[in-house]
Amino acid sequence: MNRILTVREILTKEMRSQYYTINSFSKASGINRGVLSATINADPPRPISVNQLDRMGETLGKPEGWLYEQFIEEAFLQDTKVNWRRARPLLLRCIQLNRIELIDKIMDWIMKDVSYLSQIFELAEQLTADSQLRGALPLYRNIIQYERSYQSEQLAVSQYRIFQAAAGEMIGQSFKAALIFQPYCAHLPEHLMLDALLKLSNIYFTVKDWEAMSDCADKLMELSHSIYAREYKHQSAKHRTLHVNTSRPLVVYYGQSYLIKFTAAEFTQNYQEANDYLSKFSDLSWFEGLDEEGRNEVAKFTMYADINSLNIELLQGNHNVLPEYKELLFKYPGEILASVNVILYAANLHGFNVGDILETFHEHIYSFDSVNLIARFETVEHNYKDLSIGVSRYINLYYELAVYHFDQKLYNHDLEAILNILEHVVQNYSYEHILNSHTLLQKIREMNSNLFTPYK
Repeated sequence: MNRILTVREILTKEMRSQYYTINSFSKASGINRGVLSATINADPPRPISVNQLDRMGETLGKPEGWLYEQFIEEAFLQDTKVNWRRARPLLLRCIQLNRIELIDKIMDWIMKDVSYLSQIFELAEQLTADSQLRGALPLYRNIIQYERSYQSEQLAVSQYRIFQAAAGEMIGQSFKAALIFQPYCAHLPEHLMLDALLKLSNIYFTVKDWEAMSDCADKLMELSHSIYAREYKHQSAKHRTLHVNTSRPLVVYYGQSYLIKFTAAEFTQNYQEANDYLSKFSDLSWFEGLDEEGRNEVAKFTMYADINSLNIELLQGNHNVLPEYKELLFKYPGEILASVNVILYAANLHGFNVGDILETFHEHIYSFDSVNLIARFETVEHNYKDLSIGVSRYINLYYELAVYHFDQKLYNHDLEAILNILEHVVQNYSYEHILNSHTLLQKIREMNSNLFTPYK
C-alpha cells in the first residue's frame, strides 16, 4: 500500500517538477527565502500558514483551496489543543471559498473546547456587520448545535441571523423560518428584538395570521415605548439628540407598532378600533430626537395615515371618496399598486365600479413593469416593507383584479395581462397561493382562451 504524501512532500514534488529552487520560488511567490526554507527543509519544519499555502498554490498554478483537506488534517485535526490564532484565518478562508464541509470539520475540532464558542460568535457577528451574513451562516449553525443554554443571547442572535437569511421572497419559506425563530425572540438584545418583531409581524401579515401579527405589534409597542421613555423622558431640552443603537430611527418602530395594530383591526373589520390606532401614527412630529432620516419617516407615517383613512371609508362602502383617493395617488405614485389592491377589494366586496381608477392608472396596473416593483423591495434601505409584503400584496392585487373583471364581465385584452402577471408572481414567489388562484384562473381562461398567451 502506497504511503500518502504529506503537504510538504507534495509541495516539494511540485516545485521540483516545475524546476523551482528555494531561491526562484521565493521570488515568484513573495515568501521570504528563510521562511520558505524553514517550511520545506527544516526538521522539525516551520508550520505552514493558510496564507502561505495559498500563495504557494497560486505560484504553482493550482486552484484556490488546493491541499486544504490534507492541510487541515495534518496541521489541525491531529492536534488536541486548539490554536485560535491559526484556526481563525483558515476558517475565514474556507468561508470565502464556501467550503462548507471543511468549515464543519474545523468547527468540530474547535468545539472540543466549547470555551471558543464566544470567539466563533464574535467572528460570525463581524462577518454579518461586514455584509457577509451568508458566509457566517455555517458558524451560526454550529453555535446553535453546541450552545447548551436555551436562554443564551448568543443562541438567540444565531437563530435570528438564520431567520434573517431564510426569510425572503417565498412566503411559505419565510413563515416556516418565523415559526422556528419566534421562541428565541425574547432573548435578543433590544436593538435586534425591535427588528425581529417587525420582521415577524410582516411575515404574519403575508399568511394573514392577524392574531400573531397583532401580538408582535403589542410587544413592539411595549418595547419601543420603554426605550423611548428611558432615553428621552428625563433628558433636558439641550440633550435630546441621543442616538439609540437601532438599525432604523426609533420612531419607525414606535409608529409601526400602531400601524400594524391598525392593519390587524382593518383586516378583521374592526374599523372603529382601526381609526383609533390610525390617530396614533398620523402625526409623530412631536417625537423627540428626530434627525433628518427620522423626520422623513414621520412624513411617511402621515402619508400612510392619509391613505388608510380613505381605505377605511372604502371598506365600509363609501365610494364617494374615490375622487379624493385618485388625487392622493397622483401625489404618492409609489403607493398606486398597494392602494389599488384595497380599492379593488372594496369594489368586489360592495359591488361598485372603479373603472375610472383602473383607466387612470392603467399603465401601472396592466404591465409587467409592476412585477419589477417587487424586486425593488430588496434594494430599498430602511424600508419597513419586507420583500414578502410586496409579493403578498401584488398577488392579492392581481387576484382581486381578476375577480373584478370576472364580476364586471370585462372580458377584454387586459385579462391577458392580468393572468400573465398573476401566474408569473404566484409561480415565482408563492406556490402556496396557486391552489387559491387556480379555479379563478381556469374560469377566466375558458372564457378568454383566444386571448391568453403564457408569459415567457
